Amino acid sequence: EDANIDDRNESSDNEPSNDDEYHEIFEDYSCPPFEPFQDSDTEQSINNRFNLPETATESLIKFLKLVLTEIGSPDFDTFPDTLYLARKALNLEDRFHSFVACSKCHKLYNKQEIKSFLQNEQPAIMKCCHVEFPNSTTRRLRLCQTPLAQKTTLLNNQISIKPELLFLFVSIKQQLKAMYRQSNFENSLRHWINRPTFDNILTDIYDGEVWKTFKEMTDKSLNNFF
Repeated sequence: EDANIDDRNESSDNEPSNDDEYHEIFEDYSCPPFEPFQDSDTEQSINNRFNLPETATESLIKFLKLVLTEIGSPDFDTFPDTLYLARKALNLEDRFHSFVACSKCHKLYNKQEIKSFLQNEQPAIMKCCHVEFPNSTTRRLRLCQTPLAQKTTLLNNQISIKPELLFLFVSIKQQLKAMYRQSNFENSLRHWINRPTFDNILTDIYDGEVWKTFKEMTDKSLNNFF
């Protein structure tokens, strides 16, 4: 019997520890996969070309409706008079990605997945399955379990699933594209060189001594970074 115990101890020593497989596991806060928006729409092209803010675009839409209804026929009564209605009529959406966020741990989920979640073929509330400490031997199986939505009954007795918390996201790539397409963007990059300066007056960060003497490396013998 002692020999059997020794054999079991020796075999257990040779087997890799189960804890080792968890050492490289980290909290997963990555957002769900999403399709980036396609470039180019009419509204964005007009705004970029004429440098119009949204308030000016909406005023232009109101003016167009006024002109059309005055010189046209009642057919133009349904012409949109707000930017929201114009976007809706042209099937233009806000270029934001919308995710459902856990109100406790902030893990992100696909919005449609939350709204269409079913249990026993019935609409149900999905709970957060995020693990806060995946490397912990005592807590790696402890799920967050925070409800991600609320269930409400509509007037027609249909069940509606409303997310508790939404997170709106715009990709850096999309923001950079919008910024580079602005008129005179290249000139704006050189603004700090071409702008007027005043003696003994600090009007921007460019006037400070740190900006003027900033080095690319700590070696003071090198040329200035800017």
